[in-house]
Amino acid sequence: MSDLNETEIKVFIDAVTNYFNQLTHEPANVRGAFLDDNGGTAPVFDYSGQIAVSGQFRGTITVSAPRAMIRHLLLALNESDQADANLRDTGGGLGNTLARHARNA
Repeated sequence: MSDLNETEIKVFIDAVTNYFNQLTHEPANVRGAFLDDNGGTAPVFDYSGQIAVSGQFRGTITVSAPRAMIRHLLLALNESDQADANLRDTGGGLGNTLARHARNA
């Protein structure tokens, strides 16, 4: 199994930046892209989506966001339903969308 290098991590950073730029027309400010090899020391917010990675690399990609950010995403998507179930679905959907963007890179 290989370790991710800076170029490979940049694929995910670019996926986040492109996603938010397309949705909100504002670039994302990615401040904390790092490998968590300490058993869960990464910050965790109100909603998290986790995608399993297999193949040459094995592990998970976690996207975690505060409630306010997920609410803003729903508004940007023209979705007025702010129920907790919809917020959870949007958090998970964010992770899936970013993974899809990264796969297509």
